[in-house]
Amino acid sequence: MVCFIVLLIPFVAALLDDNLEQFTRQGQWRIVLFAPSIALYIWIISPFITRAGDNVISSLRPLVDLDDEEFKRQVYTAEYINPRHEILAIIVGGILGAAAISIEFEPAFSWVALYWYITTIMMYAILAWTIFVAIKSTGINAALHRLPMQFDIFNPAPFESVGRQSLLLVLVFVGGVTISVVFTYSPDRLVSPDFWISNLIFVALILLIFFLSMRPTHLLLAAEKKRVLEPVTQRINSGCENLVKMLDDSTDPDGLPAEITALVVYEKRLQAARTWPYNIIILRTLFFSVFIPLLSILARVAVDLLFP
Repeated sequence: MVCFIVLLIPFVAALLDDNLEQFTRQGQWRIVLFAPSIALYIWIISPFITRAGDNVISSLRPLVDLDDEEFKRQVYTAEYINPRHEILAIIVGGILGAAAISIEFEPAFSWVALYWYITTIMMYAILAWTIFVAIKSTGINAALHRLPMQFDIFNPAPFESVGRQSLLLVLVFVGGVTISVVFTYSPDRLVSPDFWISNLIFVALILLIFFLSMRPTHLLLAAEKKRVLEPVTQRINSGCENLVKMLDDSTDPDGLPAEITALVVYEKRLQAARTWPYNIIILRTLFFSVFIPLLSILARVAVDLLFP
């Protein structure tokens, strides 16, 4: 209901300006609705992002060697954000929004222009606040991974919640870009090199966000894998040296070859253990999400051709 009312206001404003037909026919509505759509999008998806963070904490809790009170204290310390810093981020975003506004409408006062000014400033303020909180929240995972943990390197399932959280961040970014494409698309952009360069940068940025957000988990799993793998490799090397000596001395190696074989199998299993907290489903979703903005462009082209 809130979204419906917010998106309905500019049409009412255009009606008050006695400019509804021009507002709808000349595409001004797309420019005006872009900022509130982004702001509403962030508002709608914020509970899902919060839930993903809570799932990471709950899935890692059984692995942490701390009592409940100490664990809660560590989580609170990692999650705490100074409200003054949040307010400052909102103010900075609002100032940037005011500075970025260009004159898209006639200098004369209109209710549509007023709505556009206010929602654009609000969008920049919300984006600045969201980016600030997202950057600060990356410290939560890093702090959790610094706590004393006991886990099985062959069972990365508890860490897959981190992979799902990283995927959600990517999908949120893809959703924002898709909204931008839908509202700001024009046929001239398809033949512009800047458009395709920016999309390649977008793909690179998606991959960067995906892997950087999982880096603390990767470092933890890689360190544990190395810790377990090194003594196994040393025992294999030592066993092979002893086996060669026994063969040279014509001594019965007894059960040493079987022991070496078992250790080699175990070593291969360790080497195959995953150190990134994602699975095939997450990777497949990531791959197809990259094409969502492109599909939205194709849909817009199809609409333009069918309804010129």
